[in-house]
Amino acid sequence: MQLKQLNIQSILLILLLCVSNAHAGKFDVAAGYFDFSATTKQKSGSVNAFGSWHIAYRHQILSSFEAKVGYSILMTGIIGGDASYGVDIGFNWFPLTHSQSLTTKTDRVQFDSTQVWRPFIGLSFHQRQFQAVQSSYGGFGGELGVERSINSRLSGRLSARYINLSGPSSATATELDFLTGLTFHF
Repeated sequence: MQLKQLNIQSILLILLLCVSNAHAGKFDVAAGYFDFSATTKQKSGSVNAFGSWHIAYRHQILSSFEAKVGYSILMTGIIGGDASYGVDIGFNWFPLTHSQSLTTKTDRVQFDSTQVWRPFIGLSFHQRQFQAVQSSYGGFGGELGVERSINSRLSGRLSARYINLSGPSSATATELDFLTGLTFHF
């Protein structure tokens, strides 16, 4: 009976450590280049520029998986250009590493293990509102990227996103973003 109770306590301790590690979050700030193409029944067109801005909050849900929610803005010019904006919701998978640092702590010692390079694959839903045509598009996208640890609280970030969007009256669009930025760990 005592051995069974010890095993249950060990399992509960391991689960508690896993759950407590999962409460760490990340905040991304990124900017970069975008290429946007749209097609309607009457016309098609494309625009590209440095003017993709993205912020996001990511939360670890398993050791190699994160949920993310963010907001993106595409601007063709700082003054007088067109803009689109919208919400991004999805998941990132880190196939080769953990998504966060691993930390073990006692009263006197703390040990942090951080992988320097953390490549990831993301899948997400995106919504975009366009100023010029005053219409809304929605669709799914994929992302490939890598995080590079700078210290225990900061990482550099590079990523490429491809998004397929559908809009009103059978309109379709694609968005390709190349982003670079910083990730703040807390």
